[in-house]
Amino acid sequence: MPERVFLGWERPLLPLLSAWLLERCDDLAGMLVVVPTAQAGRLLREALAEAAGALIAPRVVTPEHFFRPASQDGIASRLESRFAWIEVLRGMDAGSTPALFPVEPVDRSFAWAAGVAEEIDKVRNTLSESSKDFAEARGFSPEKDRWGDMIEIERRVQARFSRWKLTDPLAAKLEAAAGFELPPGVREIVVAGVPDPVPLAVEVWARLGGAGVPVKVLVHAPVGESEGFDEWGRPQDGEHSAWTKRPTPLLKERVHLVAGPTELAAQALRCFSGKASKEVTLGLCDPVFGPALESAFTEAGWPAFNPEGRTAGSAMILMLRSFAALAQRRDIWEPVATILRSPLLPEIVGRKQFHAALKVLDEIEKAYLPASLARVTEICAARLAEKPEEGAEKLLKVLGWCESWRERFASGRPSDALAGWLAAMRARRIDDAAEGQLLEALAEAVPHVERLEDKGLLEGPGEALELVLASLETLRSASGREDSVIDLSGWLELSHAPGARLVLAGMHEGCVPDGNLDDSFLPQVVREGLKLRDPNSRHVRDAYLFHALVASHETDVIVAKVDAVGEPRRPSRLLLSAKGLELAERVIQLSASPPSSAGRLLPWERGEWLLDLKDELKPYLNGERKLSPSAIRDYLYCPFRFYLKRVLKWQPHDAGKLEMDELDFGNLCHDALERMGKEPAIVETLDFKVLRQFLWDTMDERLARYGSNLSLPLMVQREAARTRMERFAELEIGQRHEGWRTKNVELNIGKDIEWEIDGQSISMQIDRIDFHPELGWRVLDYKTSARADVPRSAHLRRSSEKRREFGAGLPASRGAPEVWKNVQVPLYAAFVQGWKGLDQVPKIGYVNLPATLNDVGFEMWEDFDAFKLDNAMQWSTEIIRAMRAGLHWPPVALTGGEAGYDDFALLAPDGLEQAVSGPLVEALRHVADDWDAGRRAP
Repeated sequence: MPERVFLGWERPLLPLLSAWLLERCDDLAGMLVVVPTAQAGRLLREALAEAAGALIAPRVVTPEHFFRPASQDGIASRLESRFAWIEVLRGMDAGSTPALFPVEPVDRSFAWAAGVAEEIDKVRNTLSESSKDFAEARGFSPEKDRWGDMIEIERRVQARFSRWKLTDPLAAKLEAAAGFELPPGVREIVVAGVPDPVPLAVEVWARLGGAGVPVKVLVHAPVGESEGFDEWGRPQDGEHSAWTKRPTPLLKERVHLVAGPTELAAQALRCFSGKASKEVTLGLCDPVFGPALESAFTEAGWPAFNPEGRTAGSAMILMLRSFAALAQRRDIWEPVATILRSPLLPEIVGRKQFHAALKVLDEIEKAYLPASLARVTEICAARLAEKPEEGAEKLLKVLGWCESWRERFASGRPSDALAGWLAAMRARRIDDAAEGQLLEALAEAVPHVERLEDKGLLEGPGEALELVLASLETLRSASGREDSVIDLSGWLELSHAPGARLVLAGMHEGCVPDGNLDDSFLPQVVREGLKLRDPNSRHVRDAYLFHALVASHETDVIVAKVDAVGEPRRPSRLLLSAKGLELAERVIQLSASPPSSAGRLLPWERGEWLLDLKDELKPYLNGERKLSPSAIRDYLYCPFRFYLKRVLKWQPHDAGKLEMDELDFGNLCHDALERMGKEPAIVETLDFKVLRQFLWDTMDERLARYGSNLSLPLMVQREAARTRMERFAELEIGQRHEGWRTKNVELNIGKDIEWEIDGQSISMQIDRIDFHPELGWRVLDYKTSARADVPRSAHLRRSSEKRREFGAGLPASRGAPEVWKNVQVPLYAAFVQGWKGLDQVPKIGYVNLPATLNDVGFEMWEDFDAFKLDNAMQWSTEIIRAMRAGLHWPPVALTGGEAGYDDFALLAPDGLEQAVSGPLVEALRHVADDWDAGRRAP
């Protein structure tokens, strides 16, 4: 039986533990001290060194030390083990494991098998921690056939290990535990504050104790709490002590509810106000708040270190995954696009003219929606054949580089390709963003890949690379320890942290208690039967730790409502362990809505950063530029966004574009309709089938720009366009039977015919002008958006103070007057009236071609008249004068649906007016002040 020693909890565990060990300094060399984590071990060694100076310190290990094989020789590596499972899963006949896979996978692909292998590996590791296996699990599970299938799969995997003359890693772990012997000179084991040891380690301790090795278990609790622990110091919910039923030990005043990460970090700083860094302990209960805490404490002068580190090496891993996908399927483009936009690529291939290459790439992707590397290479070569172009030349070289590595990873020996990649990265001194850990891990994988190749395996292109990446643990960079003054301690390390002032940041459900034990393979009934660690025991453990921490520290808890991406967080149930009125008060406290400095959930926070606009003010209408109705529409929407878009040329770019966007789709349809209006025979035909086929053939000619083999998204869009055109053809034939005939299509004003407003040249293209011998003239505009438009609502809005107005409003039947938000079709009407010398205003309307076929049709603006036309022209004249003056301020504050479609929302999440500064902004403000003053003058 181990000897339990209760150290009390009037102080943090670390000083109590250090004092207990130092009282036995003569025996330290013969001790093997077990702590819960590697970080706890580091803290203990530092505390001993600081307290005693030079001494022979004990060996400090974690529970995993007792079942870690002494040598890896002859043991299957993680990569080899994963491949064995993948190979078995892929090779099994359909229907051979009906209980495990009642629905057969569509394709027993490498990716599918890798995902299943990872899940099974987790189950095996969980069982092995308690020396259990699939057969034992089957005995406690109602799904015996399912476990039977897993036993059969495991049997086949073990057979492969035997053929490869390798040992199963889990079998090696169990063998190491069974044969563990104390190192020479070690006479006793001290389990120091380990409330939840791996059961396999406990088995080793019990065996050693039974063989006469003294085992002492140090518990961070007073002796009066002894009924609450088993012989190994694990907290228990027994008859006389139920940790989970004890009331929350912390006063409500010490629990702080905040909005999000920024407020959480600020509150943690306030809690430590007036304290030295060595006096405090910062507990990171919810890891997602680590970056916010690191940033805030570092800015406050306390550089923070997160022992868990940060995810690192992801850029190179993503690039290599893309090469693996490209090697497996060379006819796809998406992996190449990912590679070309990797932040590592300029370092790998050289920065010179790389920006020009990406500019050409953006243009090709936007115009041609390429589906393969070969297609982009073909387009790029064609551009170079037309004229020399530095960007295209550079892009062609980078595409060749991609193709050469695709070939290397797809053919020959993958281990050679991987070794070549490592040599190339090291030769160019490429930073893997993981302090070299990623390149080291890849280098360690090379001999294991060679071993599999020597066995005649890894035949599929790209599989070796995919396997290597799948076998890598998530890499984390843990640099910065040498400069830090405070650690972000994890939950199990807090007892071993030195500071007596404690803040538990992010004490959320799922983190405390730990919610990582949920598993579909190992439900609660199976865990209880096998005596595995389960959610109940984890709840007990964390309840004990919470009580011990509060008893030994001056403690504050901070709970956030949401994380950095707006996902809700719930307070830990340990904060709600109360009854009656107290429980109600705690629930009310933790369900309140705390104030947020951000005001709303944002993808990022601007802080003090501003867009510094140093450009000189350049009026859009400079005497040379022509004005289009679409420019007027953008100006009415927001004059400042208009300036950013049309003067400064700020445009968003969709790097992930896989199908035609709204403009592309519209041009596809417009092109066919334009061709229809220019073919006299087609204009006069009354044959629906002839018209429909003409429109379909014309669209197919334009689609040829995307290559001979259209991608699935493009094929879907092609069919959508065809169905819309088919419905349009029916309606168009009906209009012709009524007497309407098209006289002009795509009439280019400003090129074919000159037209001015207030001396300003206008540029616009009228989709269609029709004539009826009795009804006169009409002007039509084609609309291909997903939803049908109504001309009146597309041009007018209610007057409000939100936007500046440039003329009198139009009377409305009720409410505020109506004002213009678009003058496009009225300007068409004004031109046609003057051009044709008409006494009457021509009719205006839309030809809607939306996704809903029932909405395809001719939608006229029935109450459009001369009064509305005159009003639209007055507004247009005033807008021209405002543009000449350089009036582009203030930005419109967008809300609701408008804000959701703002191209600049991510640039300035709290509004453009708050995000910009500089000489240009001051000039714009000055123009706006002068304009408003002029309008107020009598």
